[in-house]
Amino acid sequence: MMEMVRLLPVAVLLLSLLPSCALIQGAAPDIMSEAQLVSLFNTIDRNELAGAAVAKQKAVSQPVRDYADRLMREHAALLSERQQLAHGLDLPIDKPQLASKLDGLNDRLLADLATRSGMDFDRAYINAQITKHEQALALARNSANSFTADSPFSQHLLAGAADFQAHSAKARTIHQQLLRSR
Repeated sequence: MMEMVRLLPVAVLLLSLLPSCALIQGAAPDIMSEAQLVSLFNTIDRNELAGAAVAKQKAVSQPVRDYADRLMREHAALLSERQQLAHGLDLPIDKPQLASKLDGLNDRLLADLATRSGMDFDRAYINAQITKHEQALALARNSANSFTADSPFSQHLLAGAADFQAHSAKARTIHQQLLRSR
């Protein structure tokens, strides 16, 4: 029962992401320019890097620390690749309002994680990663579908979608391991 009470703030925070998730999944590709989508995905990657940095310091289980290391490497690579692509396509920086909203939500998540320690931190971090990567996966797939299949940006989004899917799957596996280790 105590664990349910400790995870309640994370559940509430994750539920607050749902309206943004619905907007992202349903409307973002149709109402955002390439430049705005680049900025939105850059925001997602930077938020993942910030969360992984915290997890590398606070996580107590080796699988969570390893996962954070992986996210640091792979989100940094996605960010770099996207910035090179945007530069090659001469896209201006155009941060959409949704990216600012995601920054605010990530700040709240990081503040909540800062109050946690031990396995409580590990479980809350991994639960958040499952939700965030599922949302990013849906956004990447929906966004890629709004461009021609041979578009370099579409190809980048689909490659990113594969990474988001792999990150989500790994977080789910770690979640199951954490449940078994109680």
